[in-house]
Amino acid sequence: MNRLVIALIMGLIIFLVLPYLYIPSTIRKSLMALVPATPQAAQQALLDENRWSAWWPDSAGVGKGVFTYNGHQFKPGNKQFSAIEIISDHAGDSTKNMIVFFPYGKDSVRLNWELRVKASLNPVTRMLQDRRAKQLQQDMSIILQRISSYIGNPDNFYGVKVEKSKIPDSLLVMTRSTFAQLPDFPAIYDLIGKLQQYAAQSGAIAVNSPMLHIRPLDDGQVEVMVALPVNKEVKSSPTIEAKRMFPGNALVTEVKGGPATVAHAFKQLEVYLTDHHYTSPAIPFESLITDRIQVADTSKWVTKIYYPVF
Repeated sequence: MNRLVIALIMGLIIFLVLPYLYIPSTIRKSLMALVPATPQAAQQALLDENRWSAWWPDSAGVGKGVFTYNGHQFKPGNKQFSAIEIISDHAGDSTKNMIVFFPYGKDSVRLNWELRVKASLNPVTRMLQDRRAKQLQQDMSIILQRISSYIGNPDNFYGVKVEKSKIPDSLLVMTRSTFAQLPDFPAIYDLIGKLQQYAAQSGAIAVNSPMLHIRPLDDGQVEVMVALPVNKEVKSSPTIEAKRMFPGNALVTEVKGGPATVAHAFKQLEVYLTDHHYTSPAIPFESLITDRIQVADTSKWVTKIYYPVF
């Protein structure tokens, strides 16, 4: 009998002591993700709670200011420039944790999500806290994966699909003209027609769509430059210049729509360029995939935009 009592007492002691030996006074759980994105993307996705519904893993758990996943409730707390407090709640047990984001290299961002819980002196409560923290860490892992997928997709922030590509090595014939105001497309295609005629007279043929660059001048006029990629080198004339476009890196996007759509795409590429700390060594240009004269419906116009970068 004495041995049984002693065994029970020893078991109770072990039960009471183990939580203090294996569970620290502050329970910490942390997760990290490295994402090919910018701090600006992380800032928009995390600090603007209106965007949370776009990346939250459970659409049914999206509420007004409160987001539920796997029985846990999450809501944004205090916000800083590169961090946000996340308040999680389960059965009335509230926990504050933090997501911090910062640049990692030239075009990546690191996300750190850390949970800290002050452990109770009550051994039973202490074990329950540790168990809940482990469950919460599993939920945090899924949520962090969704955040990473969202901010890693530039389409979610720039409204256009941006790719980094090579500008093909091309021989060009080009010309430019100045207008008192922005010309219409018949005037632009008149310039393109002159290039096509000159190329034909020189025994060359076009190998790609016409290229267009429009530049406003200080005096209020507009300079229009058009170019035509050709299959062979030709000589320059007083009004038409023969050039070679050397290969290099460029941000590229393709859009469908009229001039307003193209102008918006240019602005978004410039934002992308700034966010990713690129520098442009040459002028950007439009590749007029759709013939604007043959197709009157602007909603069907396809334009490929190239923005040289390094």
